[in-house]
Amino acid sequence: MFEAILFDLRILGLVGLEVDDVIPMVHGEFSVKLRAATPGELTVEEIRRRRTDLRIRADDEAAVVSRAYRALEAELAAARAALAGVARAA
Repeated sequence: MFEAILFDLRILGLVGLEVDDVIPMVHGEFSVKLRAATPGELTVEEIRRRRTDLRIRADDEAAVVSRAYRALEAELAAARAALAGVARAA
């Protein structure tokens, strides 16, 4: 959500910064690395696309079962299947 707010402030011309990197911490805290925003106007389509991406990510982070969680579950299932195959071959 922080990125979305900063992006809106940038579009409004109130700040000249954009997020370079977000480092998640514990208990919902995070550390942010900012950089000077690239000069030039963004098109309406670029603004819509970026806002949509930020909204999807914010919704995903707030979800009980996020896409990242589902990806980890799939990776774990694949690792378990591989280990089961190794155990049967031995």
